[in-house]
Amino acid sequence: MSKAANMLNMLMILRSRGKTKTKRLAKILEVKPRTVRQYKDEFEQVGIYIGSIPGRNGGYYIERDNTILNLGINENEFSILKNAKEYLGQNGFMFIDEYELILDKINSNLQKKQDIESIGNLVLDSIPNVDLEEEKVKYSNMQEAIIMMNKVKIKYFSLTSGLNTRVIRPYAMYIYQGFWYVMAYCELRDAIRQFKLSRIKTLEVLDQEFKRPKDFSVGKYLEDTVGIVYDEEKFDVELKIDFSMSIKVSEKIWVKNQDITFNEDNSIIFRAKMTGLDDLVNWVLGLGSSVEVIKPEELKQRVKDEARRILAKN
Repeated sequence: MSKAANMLNMLMILRSRGKTKTKRLAKILEVKPRTVRQYKDEFEQVGIYIGSIPGRNGGYYIERDNTILNLGINENEFSILKNAKEYLGQNGFMFIDEYELILDKINSNLQKKQDIESIGNLVLDSIPNVDLEEEKVKYSNMQEAIIMMNKVKIKYFSLTSGLNTRVIRPYAMYIYQGFWYVMAYCELRDAIRQFKLSRIKTLEVLDQEFKRPKDFSVGKYLEDTVGIVYDEEKFDVELKIDFSMSIKVSEKIWVKNQDITFNEDNSIIFRAKMTGLDDLVNWVLGLGSSVEVIKPEELKQRVKDEARRILAKN
């Protein structure tokens, strides 16, 4: 990580965990103890004073924080943040109350105060049907485990195997279609899996540490998928998509390596190397009768089978 990222993480750890030993901070940040001491000195230069208690039960802690909000945000930039608040609120963002409080703090420092209330110019989408307070607690505990690199014991409801207990090594969290997910190494499955936060019924942060792979990246892990399901196998996907669905598909980057060729009738040939067969099937079915699967054969057959099952029920 960069020096700035390390210093921000150090500050986050001290704010969330309180007193923390120098060696522990160094291990989490993957730096030497003397580097942590250098960070401490540099924090004091910007008004963040970190105290130190010697001894077995000692460690660093935040003694005084004199930082003030001086970000140079103007009224136009603040309007963008207000629009983001509207979008987040309509999509069930669990920290919307905290976000509004942050906006209030920023607004109080603007020369020209603005109305925080919504102007109601965004389109409503479906909102996750979850208990936001419960989700906040789970999110905070999981985020702490990610930062401290502690294993987590969870009771998780899987759509395929039902409710079971697992021990996971959480690597990162991300939001997809309004829901939070945890990407983690699952000791039960001996593989990386995605866990929907709302399906985690209970969680316990264990006093067992793990090492996260240094080269791990959520973005790279999911860069060739149209959803969040990742498979080891990658497919050479080729689709013919008729007008007008062709225009809608061409307006979005689904995967970075996609290649789109327009035909004279405004249909398109969509080509890409992709993974996550389950999500691919759902994506193709969502395109309806406008799409023809040219390859791979596995995708074509899965789409046919699912279409037959839909037809049989309707």
